Amino acid sequence: MKQVIQRTLLVAAILAALVLAGALTAAAQHGYRVTKRVTFKSGQISTSVRGTIPNTLEGHEYVFRARKGQTLLVKLSSAKKEIGFFIQTPDGEMLDQETALQRWSGELPASGDYHLVINTLAQGAARYTLEIQIASDI
Repeated sequence: MKQVIQRTLLVAAILAALVLAGALTAAAQHGYRVTKRVTFKSGQISTSVRGTIPNTLEGHEYVFRARKGQTLLVKLSSAKKEIGFFIQTPDGEMLDQETALQRWSGELPASGDYHLVINTLAQGAARYTLEIQIASDI
């Protein structure tokens, strides 16, 4: 009886270790995002935000609302060269095939919430300034 209990405990410990290892591996592979909504002050067409990504596992996501036909200008500044962003439309499509942009401008294809995600491959913390400008419809 004692051996059955010991084996059961051993199997439970092994399963718990495997589950924990799987969770840690998934976190290391996928990382996590800090999501924030960007708002523009009344009457303003641009805004600037500053942030720090502490390591390569974290990404910062900025969500902002825009309309089809508006012109978007985004500029990312950082002392680290291994930092970049990509933008997804409200439909989940990429605005550009590049995933490490530091500057982008163009006409928006749809109305709704756009998602701008900043990631880094730099060692150590990566401080940045993000400028977003949305020009009115012409």
